[in-house]
Amino acid sequence: MRRRRIFRNYRRNSRRRIRVALLGSAGITALGFLLTGARAQYISELFPQGLFGPGDNIGVTVLTRARPETDYQGVHAGGFLIQPRLGEGIGYDNNTTGAAPGKGSALFNTTASVALNSLWSRNALGAYFSVNDYRYPAQTRQDYTDWTAAIGGALDIGRDRITAGYSHLSLNQTARTLDSPQLDAPGAFTVDTVRTDATLHSGRFTFIPAFTISDYRFQNVSIAGLPASQALRDRVEFQSSLTLRYEVAPLRSLVLALRETEIRHTEAPAGVPSTDSHGVTVLAGFNLATSAVWNISALAGVQARSYASSAYGSDVAPVAEVRIVWQPTGLTTFTGTLDRRIEDAAEEGFVSYTLTSARLSVDHELRRDVLLGANATYDNLVYNHGGGTTVLAGGGASVTWLTNRRLHIVGSFDHVSKTARGGNYDDNILMVRFNFGL
Repeated sequence: MRRRRIFRNYRRNSRRRIRVALLGSAGITALGFLLTGARAQYISELFPQGLFGPGDNIGVTVLTRARPETDYQGVHAGGFLIQPRLGEGIGYDNNTTGAAPGKGSALFNTTASVALNSLWSRNALGAYFSVNDYRYPAQTRQDYTDWTAAIGGALDIGRDRITAGYSHLSLNQTARTLDSPQLDAPGAFTVDTVRTDATLHSGRFTFIPAFTISDYRFQNVSIAGLPASQALRDRVEFQSSLTLRYEVAPLRSLVLALRETEIRHTEAPAGVPSTDSHGVTVLAGFNLATSAVWNISALAGVQARSYASSAYGSDVAPVAEVRIVWQPTGLTTFTGTLDRRIEDAAEEGFVSYTLTSARLSVDHELRRDVLLGANATYDNLVYNHGGGTTVLAGGGASVTWLTNRRLHIVGSFDHVSKTARGGNYDDNILMVRFNFGL
């Protein structure tokens, strides 16, 4: 009986999380993967990590456990929930320029966001807006501001659901981005994305067709004191996918995913080989959560990309996405992820690279209102067609004090080491954040 109750709670919390956090999570996820140069991952889309709810439910982690006494409650307005957030971080960054030797500065990081989500039992509507501002008093040329906005909704038809959304992201690349030129100062770019998908049920089968259009626009940058155009990176990406999921049993499913991507560059000068490309990704895998202790999701397959110009040949590589969540006790969550894929290259002279990324994190609830965290990261970037390798390795630790329903205080330290063709560097950031919410 207890297992059946847990399964019912898991499904109920899954539906609630999708409905309430439709745009909030989409906006945050989009911002995160664009900042790191990655694409939305299937595992995150198909098997959300960390469902919000009571601690005895499968899928609830240390970070997503409901804590009514300290959780932000939001503001109810009719059938909507408004969630405003404001944060101020004060710290020090010893390498703001991503070079060796680096130039350090105090760091002030101001964040603000507001999410609006419907609380309807069926259908959904939401909007999201956020600002992330970095200020370096001793290195003002490194100052930059990112912002993002999104709106979308969902229509429920019986057991099926159709969703559509639009997002605009105004972001910056820096010399510390994994794949970027050695920039003198942050370089702005924008991404406008329209996405629609459907979740269609037939017995134990679920079909998820999806279509996305993304428009990328890059501003000019400065490299070694000279202006440099990034117009060759301007592009429109068309992505269509079909995912088939079969539920073997509650919390156990098999998945087959097919994804096709067409990339068309809008600024292709005469006489330069076209970097337009067509790609196909095939992935197969499973999700397995037999208890509150283990939750394993894995996808593996192959990714292939061919180019309009024969000068670049083609890229074919085995790819994979793996996520393992281990909770030996209700107070500790270990999360490990592995991801391998082909991506577009930012550096001039290269068209693509193969990226292998690994993440390991541990979160521990020392007390109901004190959370400890630690992580280690590793990124290995290999430029295709003999372009060299870049390695980014790091780690960090944090302590979070959930003071009350209005204020959370976070102290953190992060270290990153980069080894690349253009030079190596180390970066250390120490920060204390004050996060306010309603």
